[in-house]
Amino acid sequence: MSLSETIDYIVMILMHPLFRISNTVVTPLSILVFMLTLLGIYVVSRALRNYLRRRVFNRISIDEKAGAALNHVIHYLLMLIGILLAFNFMSRESEILQSISVVLTFSLYTINNT
Repeated sequence: MSLSETIDYIVMILMHPLFRISNTVVTPLSILVFMLTLLGIYVVSRALRNYLRRRVFNRISIDEKAGAALNHVIHYLLMLIGILLAFNFMSRESEILQSISVVLTFSLYTINNT
């Protein structure tokens, strides 16, 4: 098997439709992009929270508990944005994104109250 045949085979596997959500076909490639988007946003969120904790919060003398609360809020907001971006890459259906954002809003509200 040559290199071009191997690449064609991998592309064929990645583009193979797995299932359908509304009018959107979900493929292994779309799932991979979804997961990589979430991973990228998580890494950015973690780096930003570490930077804020080490550099900014110490410089402006924020209480440790208040800084932790701000870090959690920043993390949840960035992850929410990442989830919405990941679903946007996966499908262009606005109804799916709207329903997911409502569920996430209620979930974050519940987490915030506990």
